[in-house]
Amino acid sequence: MKLPIVCGVDTNGGTVVYDKVEHPHLLIAVETGSGKSTQLRSVLTSLITTLRSERLKLYLCDLKRSEFRIFRRVEHVECVLVSPSETLPILQHLRNELTKRGDLLDTHELSHIDDLPDRPPYIILYIDGAA
Repeated sequence: MKLPIVCGVDTNGGTVVYDKVEHPHLLIAVETGSGKSTQLRSVLTSLITTLRSERLKLYLCDLKRSEFRIFRRVEHVECVLVSPSETLPILQHLRNELTKRGDLLDTHELSHIDDLPDRPPYIILYIDGAA
């Protein structure tokens, strides 16, 4: 797997893992207090321990101001944002980066950044919203 995410354990005691490259979108939505943020920290830890920082760049929006501070000094983390006003410029930056990557893929007539001669790092944006 290129971006393995450890999700938990199945009913037979086996580890459940999925590849974020194949399934890039993740929504964790359950009731308050059920462990969404804990699960998200687990996902981040899986990624950080699996990939080198030059292969993975993380952008973390912590609108609750409580969940991502432990990742501030991790070399994979480009920023930890805590307000919507901080988040907008980063979203604009990421949009520009995606346009640039799309142009590269068009030029090389490819469909995924892993196929480029000089592979750029994966970029992942996580938003943990306010309750």
